[in-house]
Amino acid sequence: MEIVRIAGFEIELTRKKIKNLHLKVSAPGGSVRISAPRHMPLREISDFVQTRESWIRRHQEKFRSRREEAVKEYTHGEEHPFRGEQVKLEIHPAGGAARAVLKEKTLQLYLREGADLASRKRLVDRFYRDYLKKEVPLYVKKYEPLMGVQVSEIGVKKMKTRWGTCNYRARRIWVNLEMAKKPPHVLEYLVVHEMVHLLESSHNGRFKGFMDRFYPRWRAVRAELNNQP
Repeated sequence: MEIVRIAGFEIELTRKKIKNLHLKVSAPGGSVRISAPRHMPLREISDFVQTRESWIRRHQEKFRSRREEAVKEYTHGEEHPFRGEQVKLEIHPAGGAARAVLKEKTLQLYLREGADLASRKRLVDRFYRDYLKKEVPLYVKKYEPLMGVQVSEIGVKKMKTRWGTCNYRARRIWVNLEMAKKPPHVLEYLVVHEMVHLLESSHNGRFKGFMDRFYPRWRAVRAELNNQP
């Protein structure tokens, strides 16, 4: 896979043993991915992208609109996604360190009196991060013996265009902080997807074969993930 810039787009270009070009605009950030025949000149790929420019921008705008609709104020009573459901925020004063406590479908934030939006958001993000740091290793531990691989490092960070990444040389996987909002089975799929990259770095037939073996319903769950706001 290589990154190329065409018509103002940053494109993830993968060359495969195929006959035709395949174009995809993906959530969460509207990243553009193209699969192209191995020996197709870059000029032909560029011409193709330019003919699809308005289509690409339309789909990117759709993802941008979704993000804008999701702008939150982190106020008392506001609902936030967690594990595929909605939890309601409760803001409480705290004399000591800020903390977040989940009780059934209520996320209780304990903060200093008058804490601003940035402080409330940081606390919710920390809650999401702590959840992923606990859950992702459980999935890794489950699949390591099944796949015959070993993950050396697990990280959580905010990413604009990817749900997760894998550095197969360092055997390191990263998960997008936004995955805390997704249902557990979607998080499991994402972890399996990134771990399979330790066996196959490309999204080729071999990769798909491993996914079929280790997570048979991966296609349906991938579609669910990419079609969620």
